[in-house]
Amino acid sequence: MTEHLVKGTQAAVRRIPRPDVLIEDGGRPDIPGWELRALWTPGHSPGHLCFWEPANRLLLSGDHVLPSTVVGTPEPDESHPDPLGDHLRALARLRGLDAAEVLPAHEHRFTGLEHRLAEIDAVHQGRLAEVLAGLRAGASTVWEIADHVTWHRPFRNLRGVGLQNAVTDTFGCLAALVATGAARVDDGEPARWRLADA
Repeated sequence: MTEHLVKGTQAAVRRIPRPDVLIEDGGRPDIPGWELRALWTPGHSPGHLCFWEPANRLLLSGDHVLPSTVVGTPEPDESHPDPLGDHLRALARLRGLDAAEVLPAHEHRFTGLEHRLAEIDAVHQGRLAEVLAGLRAGASTVWEIADHVTWHRPFRNLRGVGLQNAVTDTFGCLAALVATGAARVDDGEPARWRLADA
């Protein structure tokens, strides 16, 4: 069941069209009247960019920072082994921009970027702590561990996209813990995770 959920996500990602124009971190797209600067902010997607407009103190945040939703990250893979870690580092990169307003790809424009970054970070740190608590309690598969995390409803009641997102987000937390050396994974069917010092 886990593999089926994850493969559905991977298949959807493979259908994403290739970009027509590649913009590097720090790149300045030629848009008359604007001084946009590209900020590489991977995590929610591997090549995500935000754009900073210093003259008007505007941040075009795409899917990286939304006013009320905390976006997920894709399942880790060989080319992107720690998408949650990438996302957290990219969030930290936006601190200190002194944005007057944030223009996201979804929901609505908002102010208070620093406050929102702190809220998003707290959600992710809370999930990481719950995943660690699940490992300490003896949970080892992604399903067992996801049941220790607080979602918008109890894990056993999640269905469809909500269940898929919970499993994928749990994979992301586990990969972040492996990347920092706090956890280890034993490959197999199913893969099992444990605390690094266990």
